[in-house]
Amino acid sequence: MKEHQKSEGRLLLEHTATLWIGQVAVIAFGVTDTIITGHYSEKSLAILSIATSIYISVFVALMSLLNATLPIMSEMRGGKKYAEIGRTLRQSLYLWGITSLLGLLLLHHAEFILQGVGVPKEIHADIMAYLGVQSWVLPLGLLFRVFGAFNQSLGQPRPVAVIQIMGLVLKIPLSIYWTFGWGNFQGYGIYGCLYAGILVFLLMDILAIGRVYLHSSYQVYQVWKAFEPPNWLQLSNILRIGIPNAIAITVEVTSFSIIALLVARLGFLASASHQIAVNLAMFLYMAPLSLSIATSARTSYWLGAKRSDKVQMVIQQGFKLGVYWVSFAGVFMLAGAKFIPSWYTSNQELIDTASVLIMVLAVYQAMDALQVFCMFLLRSWRVTLQPMFIYMGMLWGLGLTGGYWLTHGPATT
Repeated sequence: MKEHQKSEGRLLLEHTATLWIGQVAVIAFGVTDTIITGHYSEKSLAILSIATSIYISVFVALMSLLNATLPIMSEMRGGKKYAEIGRTLRQSLYLWGITSLLGLLLLHHAEFILQGVGVPKEIHADIMAYLGVQSWVLPLGLLFRVFGAFNQSLGQPRPVAVIQIMGLVLKIPLSIYWTFGWGNFQGYGIYGCLYAGILVFLLMDILAIGRVYLHSSYQVYQVWKAFEPPNWLQLSNILRIGIPNAIAITVEVTSFSIIALLVARLGFLASASHQIAVNLAMFLYMAPLSLSIATSARTSYWLGAKRSDKVQMVIQQGFKLGVYWVSFAGVFMLAGAKFIPSWYTSNQELIDTASVLIMVLAVYQAMDALQVFCMFLLRSWRVTLQPMFIYMGMLWGLGLTGGYWLTHGPATT
């Protein structure tokens, strides 16, 4: 049993580490955008903060819906239903098309959100122009997420991570060049990072599709068979997991996004320091998220293979790894709260404000890691409605209401 446990734990750690590297590469897209934009213009950083909070809310919700295929295909793999995996992948592309159109529509008509939360009208036009360009990253990013969920369900996270790292290596210099320019080229300013993102995600999608088409390891899944018409029974099975999961994640992300928009009412210093803290939180979140994805995939695999002993082993190993991570991350932030903000800006007042938020973040990230681990595990058993209602009550109810009250005081009539 010890050998089996060690083997399963090592495999889980391998998958988690690989997923984490890839996730960090993607989050580094946003980190570098924040750093580059912050050094280009402090006003641009505030615009990026508000626009990105809206974009992330939409993108993550739609991505979470597509992620519902991961436990489904993992369980099929455990049950050796290989052709079914290929059919599920093809059906998920119908959902990708629908979610992409929905996302574009929402982002191009997002001004009502700015009005609803009281963002100053003088920057509405700048934010909407930024969102208009940023929106074209969304369908490309969602398509890559389909590829990611497919590979992760097969226990092959490495190709995803390799392509994500390649994307980051290309995006950093391209973002700097297109933002600041060089020589006779004046650069695109605040839009430089966005144009780089569109090109990089397009190339990442091309590499992903090419790998599935050319690599022999995918042949058993019969991915390239002719497209079937939409199978509404199969799509409904995906949506039964995906919709509650997307709503729960939307509740979580919009809680932070709406807080960011409310913080914008307090001025540049509050908004920019909040963006630094949120950027760091997203970066740190990638480790427990990667662990949760890996644990969920392995759990679903063993559920499909009908091995309850292995299921229990995977969960125990995943929980131990989670405890190790949150302990390390908490110490890192408490020790580095004073110097971490200097990575983003040289404004001393901004550094001092952000350092206080980072100390709060040190405690918060432990609870965040626990909840995402539990939510992904429950998805393996198709339990999605209860987490959705818990999220709605705690985050939209207690979190947003309490956050607003602590920030602005009790509402007055």
